[in-house]
Amino acid sequence: MLGILISGARAESQASRQDSLDWRFPFDQAEFSYHSGMIMPHVPAIDLMTNDYTSGLDLRLLRSTDGSRAWHHLYHFPRMGLGYHHGSLGNNRVYGRAHSLYGFFEAPAATITPAIALHYRMSAGLSYITRTFDVDQNLYNIAIGSHLNLHYKLSLLVTLRLMDNCQLVAGMGLNHFSNGKIQSPNKGLNLISGSAGLRYTLRKPERKKSNPDLSILPGKNHFSLIWSHGVKDYNRFHPEVYYISSMNLSYERQYARVAKYGIGLDAFYNPSLKKHLKEPTGSSLTHPALYRVGVHLSHDLIVGDFSLTMQLGHYIYNKIFYITDLYNRIGLKYYTNEHVIINVSLKSHNANAEFIEFGMGYQW
Repeated sequence: MLGILISGARAESQASRQDSLDWRFPFDQAEFSYHSGMIMPHVPAIDLMTNDYTSGLDLRLLRSTDGSRAWHHLYHFPRMGLGYHHGSLGNNRVYGRAHSLYGFFEAPAATITPAIALHYRMSAGLSYITRTFDVDQNLYNIAIGSHLNLHYKLSLLVTLRLMDNCQLVAGMGLNHFSNGKIQSPNKGLNLISGSAGLRYTLRKPERKKSNPDLSILPGKNHFSLIWSHGVKDYNRFHPEVYYISSMNLSYERQYARVAKYGIGLDAFYNPSLKKHLKEPTGSSLTHPALYRVGVHLSHDLIVGDFSLTMQLGHYIYNKIFYITDLYNRIGLKYYTNEHVIINVSLKSHNANAEFIEFGMGYQW
């Protein structure tokens, strides 16, 4: 009897320790994958400097959603997590290697068989790139001007269940590295790669019993005003940093619980444009050529309190033509409550980043 009590106490203690471990460690899956691909050159100089294929390793920790919120059901119980990437960039001597820490969102797109499924994954984070432009030591690196850069990735994946706790994960992905023109040069690097790896289940994810109402939209029409700020470098030959500002007024219509489209009016203040003028500008705040006005179309993907926004715009007032009259934004908005918005986005012309902006706004 004493032996049974001791064994029971040990089992209870082990279960308690296991429950404590599960509570402390928020992830229920781990994944390791290998990547191989190539640089997608968008300017001839990057194509000239690329002399090898790219390769890399990724380690990820994943957490499954439990169904406690409506968007868990709308995205068919997606996973979120953290990852580390280490990889080459097509020329170790010129571009070096990348070390990235990022967060990601992964959701199922289709179930082909009980063992095979199709997923999409969106990742964003910060990357430390070991080699940057240097006028004396690395003159040919026009892609990367700073060690710290943004790293975006969009992936399409197939999962194949090998065992109850192990899956094969394979897919294709598009990567982008740039610093948002904070430091020049900043042509950025774009990669396409294939990947294969293994995903291991650490513990069975929990599913809470809930039956949220998914039929009613919280509000179909939205207006918002966002004021954003940022800094940018002009170019590698004139390393001056300028303060940038923008104002964005938008109308958006939510046509689904996870998506909305919209139209908006933008106003930009960019004093670095004075470098394109033939005559001195005088006061930067009053010179009309340093202001631009445009209209944009947008589409947002809504994930809980966050919104991934993509915008395509056209200048209707622009005194200085540079690259194109079209501009685009990709960004993330966080809704702290029904009215207050925190915004971070990257504005660019074609594949050339202009600046990263941070702002706050109000929605009604």
